[in-house]
Amino acid sequence: MNNRIFLLGAEDPETVQIRQRLADAGEPWVNLMKGKHRVTSRNAYEAEPVPALRIAHMYDPEVRPTIYLVEGRPEGLGGFETVVIDHHHQGDPGYGKAPAQYMEASSLGQVLAVLGKDPTPEDQMVAAADHCLRAAYEGKCPGVAPTELALWRAKSRSKFIGMSLEEYQEQVNQARAKVLALPTVKIKGTPFRDSRDQQIKELPEASAQMCTAVLYSTPPKNGVFKEGVLSGTPKEIRLWKHWVTSRGANELSGVYGDPERGIAGGFGVVPLK
Repeated sequence: MNNRIFLLGAEDPETVQIRQRLADAGEPWVNLMKGKHRVTSRNAYEAEPVPALRIAHMYDPEVRPTIYLVEGRPEGLGGFETVVIDHHHQGDPGYGKAPAQYMEASSLGQVLAVLGKDPTPEDQMVAAADHCLRAAYEGKCPGVAPTELALWRAKSRSKFIGMSLEEYQEQVNQARAKVLALPTVKIKGTPFRDSRDQQIKELPEASAQMCTAVLYSTPPKNGVFKEGVLSGTPKEIRLWKHWVTSRGANELSGVYGDPERGIAGGFGVVPLK
């Protein structure tokens, strides 16, 4: 029996790649849940207990597998040895690591290290894009060429959403034009493009390619919305995090973000009318 099991958080391209690499290596994994649904980025660290852990222990009472927590935390892990694989929060193994360390910083890179596997070129693309997309486009991630990254992301993203490559690339071009037309907001004198009152398709890709910090927000769901900043410099991320946690009635909760990664976010509640 394998003496380890991986618990996977919210679904994104990096998680998909991690799951594939685990499957290739014959490693057991479980998707974390909240109620009847797969966890999201908002509740991945408040996941439900995992029945598979009890099954694994019952299968061989002499074995208590090591639990690898990949970007999530469930309840009910008492008595199990746990290892965190993450880069979102201060204290995580990958937090604060520079773009040049993107493989060891990313969750995918940390999983590959546990498996004793070398990264493939695709692994490098996935890890760089997830850990520090803007920096990757600035050529700061060894082994990842910006032009190759743009083409790889266009091909994978267009396939995922069921769009032709040409249509997707045009959508990114349109997003770039919309970013240029956005108004600016100054935070302690530093300008940010502000898209919070509109939804721009492929904004993360466009802002990263342009190396331009952009504020965004998502439509409320169950009274909760997400607000964040994309493609910022370390200084811009620090300014934004201080701003959204000290602006009075409009403060955000659950604020996260590593300045080295260039992205940050938090959650707000829509006031009752």
